[in-house]
Amino acid sequence: MDENKLNLIPNSTQVPNVILDLVIPRLPEAEGRCLLYICRRTFGFHKGEDRISFSQFIDGIKDRSGKVLDYGCGLARASVAKGLRNLALAEVIAVRETSKGNYYQIHLQMDVDKVVQLVNQYANHTKSSSATIPKPVQQVNTQNIGNKEKQSKSQSETAFKKVRSLHSKLVEYFHNTARQTRGLRIVITKADAKNLKRVIDLNILSESDFEKLILYFLGSIQFRNLSPSISTFLSSTVINGLVDKMTNGSGFWKDLDSLSQRFHHAPTEESREMLKRIDALKKQFCINLSVNK
Repeated sequence: MDENKLNLIPNSTQVPNVILDLVIPRLPEAEGRCLLYICRRTFGFHKGEDRISFSQFIDGIKDRSGKVLDYGCGLARASVAKGLRNLALAEVIAVRETSKGNYYQIHLQMDVDKVVQLVNQYANHTKSSSATIPKPVQQVNTQNIGNKEKQSKSQSETAFKKVRSLHSKLVEYFHNTARQTRGLRIVITKADAKNLKRVIDLNILSESDFEKLILYFLGSIQFRNLSPSISTFLSSTVINGLVDKMTNGSGFWKDLDSLSQRFHHAPTEESREMLKRIDALKKQFCINLSVNK
């Protein structure tokens, strides 16, 4: 036996080499910290999955006496939300929702290059949209009250109105689409409004993306057994599935075009382009067929 070989260190966490060697070094900081915290809470306690609250990701855990057991990810709420969402969208982790909270599990059989590319793609999408996030109102300098203060207030109020305007548009669109597709006049609850604002703040989906996914969710027969509410639409299972369909599903745009014509009487721009490509392929196929004859 090699005398220089160290024994296993007690009170340590076994982390798969693939995560330490090939995944973590290539992820943005928020996603990397969230992934390591899930490793600690699962592999560190010899579990395949573990129930982790959102507050634990942010603030960590204390025992009943107030002793700090861990400090979580050491990230702000928005960074944790972004990190977890991007990891879930890229299928680095699986999130199982229950009435008692969310259970997190790491996909050990992940396609490393693919998930790293997707995580960075989603992260870059968020960064490129960061300009649309209103900056927090700066503290007023009481030694310099005047035009600068008025300008700061005006800018912050304008930014707030933009966010509120997008929120109002999507609430109205969801309400009207539910009436057109389901024949229902749904009630938008405070929880719906709060959940919608939380997802808007992530800046991952554009207004157009939201509208496409809302129409698909409310109009498709696939989701008819689910409650036609904003909170259900924004649940991680539903929204992640819809985003995956929109990104990778070949039948999404065809179905969306059908729903758009049925309920809005207008095909989407993406579906128009797709139909043009299909027509071109059909014509080319017919030409090749006649030549072969």
